[in-house]
Amino acid sequence: MQFCEQLGMHDALRQAEDESGVEDQAPLTIPPGTVTVFGHDELRDVLGKGGCGVVYRAWNPKQDRFEELKMIPRDRMGADEAARRFLWKARTASNLAHPHIVPVYHVDELEGLLY
Repeated sequence: MQFCEQLGMHDALRQAEDESGVEDQAPLTIPPGTVTVFGHDELRDVLGKGGCGVVYRAWNPKQDRFEELKMIPRDRMGADEAARRFLWKARTASNLAHPHIVPVYHVDELEGLLY
């Protein structure tokens, strides 16, 4: 966000987040200072929200590291096209290796949520 502020993009980014409607429909709510267990991960807080999902900061005790975990909002779960698009993006990203692209290690569904 600081980089966006330097470029004068902060207001445009905030407006895009507000118009996406994702903020009100985050798959899982994480109250500040708490941990929410999701599968074997511990969700710590929300890193970002956008049109295709919500990204959480998660602790993976099996790997002994922090990871980012992206989920589709609940209102999009019923849309077959949104699920196909999410899976396509994950498969595509998992085949890329670049220092500016976050690696994809795992794609799955748990408790009716794609992540």
